[in-house]
Amino acid sequence: MKAELDGIAQGAPSGLDWRVSDYVAAISRTYALYENYIDDLLSAWIQLRVSGLKYADLPADWRAEYERGFAYVLPLAADGRYEHLTHETMVVEHAKAFAGETSYITFPDCFTYRTSNLRLEILNQIISRCQITGFLEWIESSESLKQFFGSGGSIKDRTQKRLKEFVQYRNDASHSSIPINAIMGIDQVIEFADFIEALCKALRDRVHFIASDFLISVDRARHVGRITEVFSNNVAVGTLDAVKLNKGDRLLIKSGRMCAFRSIESLRMADKDMETVTVGSPAEIGIKFDDKVRVSDNVVVIINANDASPDEELAGRSDSVSMAEPA
Repeated sequence: MKAELDGIAQGAPSGLDWRVSDYVAAISRTYALYENYIDDLLSAWIQLRVSGLKYADLPADWRAEYERGFAYVLPLAADGRYEHLTHETMVVEHAKAFAGETSYITFPDCFTYRTSNLRLEILNQIISRCQITGFLEWIESSESLKQFFGSGGSIKDRTQKRLKEFVQYRNDASHSSIPINAIMGIDQVIEFADFIEALCKALRDRVHFIASDFLISVDRARHVGRITEVFSNNVAVGTLDAVKLNKGDRLLIKSGRMCAFRSIESLRMADKDMETVTVGSPAEIGIKFDDKVRVSDNVVVIINANDASPDEELAGRSDSVSMAEPA
């Protein structure tokens, strides 16, 4: 037995090899989580945007972008990144769309296809195809990225530089041998994970912002008021109008630098704790949220349609950002 164990020990990787292996796994896994989150977030938005509409009723520029992507992805179906697609399914569903049916499948890959890693310029190119505009400007005022970087210098420039560094580390880890002097310490790896989380939150907020504007335009969401006072422990007062709120409801909170869902943990009106509040004219309502809000934040209520659940589609896969598991 001892001889066998000695043989195993002699063939085991050295401590240095294990360190390199752990480093490669951490960087590669973080990039995979980042890429998967972007795909899930944009897929949720794409499905929300086309829900219940005939293909011909979608904007002409949306259809043109989709058809360019369809022509690119179709020959690649059933292979590599697109192994989940088949030529037959894509052609059949596209025919349904052109025939005027409402129950056709839109393939998000036809918007999110790429040949390069997700550096900032490639990420912006992809989300622009999905009609998520103004992201680079949004970055400059993003709450999550400001918290990560702190003061000093352009947030966009620092985001672009940091993401380029991260992608390069990922490429080096995946495609070449890593010299020991190129390995980051655990604190640096964690810092990159924190950066990716902040970037994903910034994009999530922008997608929610664009999506809420769309839902309001088609009467599937309503602006019902704004936050007027904020206290400790995520307690706030909002002046709200023509709305019914229940404990546990989720509201979309919008500002120029953040747009995210918040859950109602408690309600208070006229000095009374309440499970449900209904107002038909502007009134002050005390709300304890599950996360912070700010004075002047706008409050939007998502209206669930019979043919889809915008709140679930918009928030279900894309509201949380975690480096521990894919969104």
